[in-house]
Amino acid sequence: MQQRVKQAFSGNSGQESDLYQDEKQIIGSIIHHQISTRGHVTNKTITLRLIEMLETADNAEQQHMLRNALELIVGQSAESVRS
Repeated sequence: MQQRVKQAFSGNSGQESDLYQDEKQIIGSIIHHQISTRGHVTNKTITLRLIEMLETADNAEQQHMLRNALELIVGQSAESVRS
């Protein structure tokens, strides 16, 4: 599981980029929370949590970061379906 998460945030060269670091941190905290409370995590649970957070976000910058994080997860999910 950790390898798939790392691959999700790595570029083509296999090295993590500095792009979307805040979004990756948000996703990482959701993953950590889900694993510590439920013992597992899925893209669906990450997606639902990001949507919940987006609905309650109170400023435009936070909303923008959450939308970007959601796009990262949804894009990764779409790639795994195509594979």
